[in-house]
Amino acid sequence: AYLKFVNEVDSRVQAYLEEQASLTGKPKREFNICIFAYKLTETVPINIVCNDTVGVIIAPIYAKYNRSFYNEANIKTASVISEWSKICKNLHRWLYETNYAELLYPFDTFDATLETYRFCRINNARVMYNEGQYMHKNVTAFGRLKEYFNSKALFNLAECNFSKLVDDFFIHYFKDAAAPMRQYFDELQVWMKYLHETYPAKVSGDCTQDQTGTKEYWPREMLNNWLRLIEQGY
Repeated sequence: AYLKFVNEVDSRVQAYLEEQASLTGKPKREFNICIFAYKLTETVPINIVCNDTVGVIIAPIYAKYNRSFYNEANIKTASVISEWSKICKNLHRWLYETNYAELLYPFDTFDATLETYRFCRINNARVMYNEGQYMHKNVTAFGRLKEYFNSKALFNLAECNFSKLVDDFFIHYFKDAAAPMRQYFDELQVWMKYLHETYPAKVSGDCTQDQTGTKEYWPREMLNNWLRLIEQGY
C-alpha cells in the first residue's frame, strides 16, 4: 500500500511538471520522491516496482555494524538490500555508527565500515549517509576519526585504504600526542573485538541494543592505563 500510494503521487507530480514545462517552454523540473525502507517498511514488496523517479532510502537499523554487510552476521540485511535493488533504480543508504542504547560508549564500526560501503555501492547505492553522534559538538570514542574516514572513503571507495587513513588522522589530528593516543585506540579496538566474541548476545554491533555500559566489561586497571595514555597525550 505504501509503495502503490507513492508511485501514484509521483505519477501525478511528474505529469504536472511535464504540463508546466510545455506551458512555459522551460526544461522539465527534475523531481524525485524518496521513501524509507525502515523497520516495518524494510520488507521488499511483491509484484510491484518503483517508478524510475521514486527513490528508496534503505535504513537497516537492525544490522550488526561491527561487521561488514558481507559478513554472515548480516545475511538478512544483505538480502534486503539485494531484493530492493531488483525493484528500484534509485536507491540510497542510511547507516549507523553509534550505539544509541549506550551513547557515550565506544562502538566499534571502524574497520568494518569500508567493506559495508563497498557492498552498498555494488548494490546500486547512489547516496550514503552514516549517522553518528550528530547531536554533539564534541563526539566521543574517536568520533572525529569516523567523520574523517567518511569524508575520505565516500568519495573514493575503490582506492581507499583504512589503515593509511587512520595513520594520517592520528598524525595530523593529535600531532605530538599521536603515539599514546594511537596506542589507546589500538587497544580499544582489540578490547571491543574481545567483547563482541565473548558476549555476542549483548555486544553484537546492534546500534539500538548493545549493552556495553556494564562494569564487568571494563576492568579498572585497563581503564586506568588508558587514562595514563591520555595524560601522556596532554
